[in-house]
Amino acid sequence: MDGNRIKVSIGGTDIEKVVTHSLQINGSQIEKNNTDDGGWKQLVAGNDVDISASIEGELGAPKENGSLFLVSVGGTAVAAQRGGNLSISQELRDESHKTSRYPVRKSGKKMWSASLSTLTDLANTQHKALITAADQQTHVTLSIGPATPATGDYTFSGDGAVNVNSENPDGDTATLSVDITGNGALTKTEEGSFTNNGVIQFLDDLLAGTQVTYLITNEDAAIGDLETISLPFQIESIELSFEKNDVVKISANLQLAAEPTFTNKAA
Repeated sequence: MDGNRIKVSIGGTDIEKVVTHSLQINGSQIEKNNTDDGGWKQLVAGNDVDISASIEGELGAPKENGSLFLVSVGGTAVAAQRGGNLSISQELRDESHKTSRYPVRKSGKKMWSASLSTLTDLANTQHKALITAADQQTHVTLSIGPATPATGDYTFSGDGAVNVNSENPDGDTATLSVDITGNGALTKTEEGSFTNNGVIQFLDDLLAGTQVTYLITNEDAAIGDLETISLPFQIESIELSFEKNDVVKISANLQLAAEPTFTNKAA
């Protein structure tokens, strides 16, 4: 039987054609296939089991253009940007106890940070604002997204502390590397109507601290055989990467939050 007949969905949305995904049990990579050569279904059903997953996809439907996804300070895009990323994470609270067969994880403190690489332009107002904020240890208000949002676009905004590293090699291009550590909440805004492609929902779930369900379905299961394994996860971290001449990439790491549910195929 073909391993492609193993379907994975999260929150009821089939993500097979949207993202790549991987599953780890006790730190070991698991190949999900119908023949179950690695015995992963038995591993999941064991004791003292910890399960994690990672997914990767592309932001937006239609996909966001990384060249147009910019960091702005004070409402104006920073000049001469090369690339950047936005990271959102949370500190998961461990509520496991002596009789727990599986980890019990709850949503905790949220954090975010961003980074940006640019060519150096000391005459640019936004460059000067970033350098001044780093020097005086003050916060800046920034937004990340298309400079002119259109329907279906996403924009992220918040306040953060700034660290700037300037590289001025002899005879080569001068650049700035900017790191921003979030202070307070990060806000996500959708412009107009948009299509949820099963990936962007992770951002909402992480920001809200909502648990998600990672459902593995064996579409060739016979009556009485194991058909689905439902894995409740907390989203530990998400990263957006926006580089020149590429789509905006999104990746997420998930950690098991409670006991899985196993369901055999009914007659």
